[in-house]
Amino acid sequence: MQYGEDFMATTTLMELTRRKGKWRRVVITFLAPALAIFFTGFLIFQSGVLRPGGIWLEKPDRGNVITKNRITLKLSAYSYTFLPLDRVVVTYWYEGIHLYVWNKLCVLRPRSDKTYTCDFDFIKLKAPVGKKILVSFEVYGILMHADAIGRILVNYNVAPDGWGCFYWKKIDVGNPCGRGYP
Repeated sequence: MQYGEDFMATTTLMELTRRKGKWRRVVITFLAPALAIFFTGFLIFQSGVLRPGGIWLEKPDRGNVITKNRITLKLSAYSYTFLPLDRVVVTYWYEGIHLYVWNKLCVLRPRSDKTYTCDFDFIKLKAPVGKKILVSFEVYGILMHADAIGRILVNYNVAPDGWGCFYWKKIDVGNPCGRGYP
């Protein structure tokens, strides 16, 4: 009787060892590479390598005084991925508006030449004379396009080329344009 029980225990132990070895091979073969790919992709997206970008082609330089009632802002925006841009949003801020709220000036749709223009009308937007006015833009790109759901996981980049600072008609000497947020 003792011999049979020892044989069964040994057989069961060998089977468990084989199963354990099989799971190790499965984990090493499939799970480890999948996790490596996932974390590599996560790091790439978080690093900003694949975020859409853009540059100002014409923007008011820091400290410029604009004497006309309207100006045209020009910029170029592009996507680093094989998927296209979704939109470009030009925003503005001036004193008198909530400090952390930027208002939309233009929402521009993707173009093949990658250049965009947006008109800034001081009178329409009720911009104060002599106060600092900041303009910037945000670029939104598509990371994934699923036909059943539509565009998902929008990738964006806020102020890829910084913001422009200028004054309308006169300079507020006590509040000069400087580096950083307003």
